[in-house]
Amino acid sequence: MTSDYGLVFFIKVAIFGAMLLMGNHGRKYANGVALRGGGCPSFKRRQD
Repeated sequence: MTSDYGLVFFIKVAIFGAMLLMGNHGRKYANGVALRGGGCPSFKRRQD
């Protein structure tokens, strides 16, 4: 990196990449919780 612009651009790209990785992990976790039936009790189906 030879300039402040290059450094800021690199930081933005690194943060964006980290956000993508965390979003992918969060999607997998949420899918697993939904399949197991866990999570918030208010979202569970009521057996009337």
